[in-house]
Amino acid sequence: MASEIRVLLIEEGKNRAELSRLLRGDAISVVAEAGFGTESVTIAQEVKPDVIVLSLEEPIARPLRTLEILNVALPLVGIVAVSSLADREVMRKAMRTGARDFLTKPVSAEELQRAVTAVYEAEQKKQTLSEPGQQSGLGTGDLLVLFGGKGGIGKTTLAVNLATAIAFESKQRVAIVDLDVQMGDIALMLSVVPERSVVDAAFSADRLEPEFLQSLLYTDRTGIRVLPAPAAPEESAEITAAQIGQVLDALMRTFDYVVVDTAPALNDINLTALQKATLILLLTTPELPSLKRTKISLGLLLRAWNFPEERIKLVVNYPYTHNGVMLSDMESTLDYPIFWKIPYDVTVAESVKQGRPCVEARPNARFSRNMTELARAICGLNQPSRGLLGLLWQR
Repeated sequence: MASEIRVLLIEEGKNRAELSRLLRGDAISVVAEAGFGTESVTIAQEVKPDVIVLSLEEPIARPLRTLEILNVALPLVGIVAVSSLADREVMRKAMRTGARDFLTKPVSAEELQRAVTAVYEAEQKKQTLSEPGQQSGLGTGDLLVLFGGKGGIGKTTLAVNLATAIAFESKQRVAIVDLDVQMGDIALMLSVVPERSVVDAAFSADRLEPEFLQSLLYTDRTGIRVLPAPAAPEESAEITAAQIGQVLDALMRTFDYVVVDTAPALNDINLTALQKATLILLLTTPELPSLKRTKISLGLLLRAWNFPEERIKLVVNYPYTHNGVMLSDMESTLDYPIFWKIPYDVTVAESVKQGRPCVEARPNARFSRNMTELARAICGLNQPSRGLLGLLWQR
């Protein structure tokens, strides 16, 4: 992201000063203000903003016409419409005319600045992909990143079983990569002896053509391809987040779904994976230490780094008999909706001992059925026309 996002504010009414105040932050600067019509276009062409924020109030004909002209005159500049009109038809007209986002008043400074940042980043990404030599990035698979702020909460078990369930249910190409580069257990849970690992891929990041990438992966009998963590933790000392980013890009170009297991830390490698993720499954358990770290993680992801809420799904795992915090108390404590609940099932521990996914070894177990349902939801198999990028509903 740029060090500062330059915003043009378009508003003729009494709310201009208030909107200007809400927009001013460490990473956002209001470089100009204008009214509707030709004035806005002239000023926009002079100051060349990164994002335009336009107030849309009755009578809406003039602001809508201004929005339409701006969208034609500056097609590379995203526009955020802000309105007190909580009317579905007004929203549809704004989006059809060229608004990239629509916020209904009253709006907080945090919500408005998050929308501006998201629109700016989306436009930057679109411009990057439209450049010569970048078209290969358009046909990428989905990246599912599992993250938890605490170890021992069942994240690796979930990653292995989810990848297996997605492969079984979708019948598409699925890879799993272990980014817990020092203590990862993906190989152990799939009975792989890692002679090659994510470190080999990272050090070859500049030549990861599909054929070479495939040679680094292990093929599990379930059909999923595996890129494990190194057997010796010291091997990972020299790899960088940039190299990991290239590895993930190569995997997404090759596979329909890439499942990523991460270390319980917000380090540069994990942050790179989270930034590239189509969907982040934030895992927690109903115990206070796990909830505390989950709350901190949510605060960083949503407020410090401006991750969109629709990309972060909160998953509650019960890795042992429940005697912790109630679900209603969890949602209240975290101030975030629970997307999925994973039940306690003794057969999970038995399958771990066998070095096999529970979904494969015990397909009728309660846990396995739950994983199958989750995989179908993520792949859009339960909701035809929705799929992963439209997964905005809450279970």
